[in-house]
Amino acid sequence: MMTDQPVALKNSGIRFITLLFAGLGLLTAAAIIFLAVTILSVSTRQRPAEEVKAQKGTETFRVESVESVQGQDLFAIIVAAANQDGGSISYTKSTRSIHQRNIILMNRSTGATRRIFPNNQHRMLGYRFLPSGEGATNFDDTSVTVVDHDSDYRSQKNAVALFYAVQISDVNEHDGLPPTRSLLIGTIATAKQGIVLSGVDGIEQMWMAKPNQLGLLVREKMRLIYHIIDIPTLKIVATRPVDVD
Repeated sequence: MMTDQPVALKNSGIRFITLLFAGLGLLTAAAIIFLAVTILSVSTRQRPAEEVKAQKGTETFRVESVESVQGQDLFAIIVAAANQDGGSISYTKSTRSIHQRNIILMNRSTGATRRIFPNNQHRMLGYRFLPSGEGATNFDDTSVTVVDHDSDYRSQKNAVALFYAVQISDVNEHDGLPPTRSLLIGTIATAKQGIVLSGVDGIEQMWMAKPNQLGLLVREKMRLIYHIIDIPTLKIVATRPVDVD
């Protein structure tokens, strides 16, 4: 029995060394996990700053004005581009409209909304709400007004805005190209709309020639052209160049 004691002591020493190395291994693993969690936490805290930096150049938008659409239970909400610090862009009469991007029609009773354009990437040069009937409605290159501001239209107490017309810039304001424009017209009740003219240099006059028909006098490549457009079908039904020679 005395001869077994050294063997027992030897086995106890081996177990102690084994447990010691196992403990050291666990401590090392715990240290590695702690270090990894610390690095991940620091990286996660820094990530939002990178996202904010990436969004610095993103264009933002604001409500420029809210107008009543005459004879309709609607507001016209005009959306415009805003500068990066969240303030308003300074406008002049001739450049103000280039920052207008969309019109949102909102039902005053239900709050339901509809956008004229699916996004805010278009540059509006002017807009009008039009009645059904005959009457002059000037629409010069610098006007940016709705029909509520039109004294001739407001004098018609029972006039109801049934249609809309929006001028859109064909080129980016920074392209340095000669500015041309397109004309979109639509019907409020049906939301049917479309581009009826594009690449024109300017719209000198716009008027309701007949019920549901829009008259236009436009400048196109140094020429003056007369158009009649049927609004419900979005078709040009008459066109004639004006001889100025």
